[in-house]
Amino acid sequence: LSDESDISILNDLKDISTPCIIKHNNSNNKSINDYINRLNILKLDENDIAKVTEARVTSVFCHPSSNKLIVAAGDKAGFFGLWDVNKNDVYNGGVYRYRPHVESIIRLYSSNNEPSKIYSASYD
Repeated sequence: LSDESDISILNDLKDISTPCIIKHNNSNNKSINDYINRLNILKLDENDIAKVTEARVTSVFCHPSSNKLIVAAGDKAGFFGLWDVNKNDVYNGGVYRYRPHVESIIRLYSSNNEPSKIYSASYD
């Protein structure tokens, strides 16, 4: 990690990962408790974090690819980032950034019929 803000985000994530306690009095208790138990065992590793955009993220989209895990994110400055999550590139960590807009990206979308295209909407 390069600076205090990087360490700070990890500490924040640790704080929100404390076990969730929900009390319900309906017949779905078992399935809800099973779900909570599965969520509570999830772990986040430092290598599973990437800075996908330059500024604050305003839109996130998980690509519907069946053979790769690709996450797209847009930010308030118009930057668009693609993260190939399983690519361990030393140079860029599998993150590719572009700036197709000059204003905040408010929506990212890809159609199942055309998975090679990702559409973005912005205020510009």
